[in-house]
Amino acid sequence: MAAKRQRLVFLYRWSRRNMGGSQMRVQQLAAHMRRFHGDTYDVRVLPMAAGWKPWSRLWVAAEPAGGVYVFSKNLIAGWRPEDYERLRAKAAAVLIDYVDLKLSHAPVTSVDCHISTSYAGADAIRARLEAEGGEGEVATVLHNYDVALDSVPVDPPEDELAMAYLGTPTAAPWTPLIERNTTVLDGSNPTTFNRDVQRIGAFNTHYCVRKRMPDDPLRSFRPFTKGVTAAALGAVVITDRNADDAERLLGSDYPFLLPDNAPETIDDGFRRMRDSFGGPLWRRAQDRIERLRQRTSHEAIARSLHGTIRSVIH
Repeated sequence: MAAKRQRLVFLYRWSRRNMGGSQMRVQQLAAHMRRFHGDTYDVRVLPMAAGWKPWSRLWVAAEPAGGVYVFSKNLIAGWRPEDYERLRAKAAAVLIDYVDLKLSHAPVTSVDCHISTSYAGADAIRARLEAEGGEGEVATVLHNYDVALDSVPVDPPEDELAMAYLGTPTAAPWTPLIERNTTVLDGSNPTTFNRDVQRIGAFNTHYCVRKRMPDDPLRSFRPFTKGVTAAALGAVVITDRNADDAERLLGSDYPFLLPDNAPETIDDGFRRMRDSFGGPLWRRAQDRIERLRQRTSHEAIARSLHGTIRSVIH
């Protein structure tokens, strides 16, 4: 007789159901768990109101005991510690998934695991829990690969560098040289992302330099999504150490990892990358990108979350 599957519920904010974050961070993550661990979990996706409502207590009371619950970032702040505790009392585990939520918006008690989508964020969460006497394990699950990339035709030029930037342009520093050599694909909202993402496979390089983040231990820690996107398509990236997780995921000796994002540094780094196209440095960068692709595949993401859940079940 087959073992009974454990109930695994992904909770997200109803008003954000059509946003790209809910699709990628909730629906896709649930789909990965069904695909790779469906024999272990009965996977559900449940929309909730933004804040704790009177009927939420009735919902908790009606839930079967022994389930695992994963709260998405847009739902986390609406629940109070006592609300989490009420669910936790009958659950096998309660996990919260920060993604790029400001650390100050998340609870420090009453949950079993704090999930970060970056190593930098996980380190900051641990520091906060220690400083504030918090509780719960901290885990890193790099679920930053959008399944929309699976249908992208990949056909970059083989004899010259072709660089693209996919995202919100204001999030990156620009120089005249970079602007002249970069095709900007708008990923700032679901409509433009779905339109422009189909073009990203025509490029062999992604511009992933970020503006400097504020020196705030409770800030939003951004996953290295642009790097993971490039890796999914086999494209080399140019980035800088300021980008959360860039050095951790690519290695401190990645050929096109810039020491800072000063204009002259960016321009010098771009020229070096362009001059290295197809040579030993370029091939070493491709090797690192391939390793990143393997670490962030759909199966690797599901395996990471599965391991995290099993480690915190009580």
